[in-house]
Amino acid sequence: LVVGIVLDGICVLILAGILGGVLGGILGGVLGGVVGVYWVVYRVVYWLVYWVVYWVVYWVVYWVV
Repeated sequence: LVVGIVLDGICVLILAGILGGVLGGILGGVLGGVVGVYWVVYRVVYWLVYWVVYWVVYWVVYWVV
């Protein structure tokens, strides 16, 4: 009886561990993907804004001066 309970407990723990690992992997993958996409979008937007501002300032200075 005790051995059966212990074995059941071990099986549940193993299953819980596998399930937790899979869920953790999926969550980690999703989070990593979101962070990666966010970073790329941030960089692209940053550079676009940077160049637009740069050229606007450049032309304003060019025409004013």
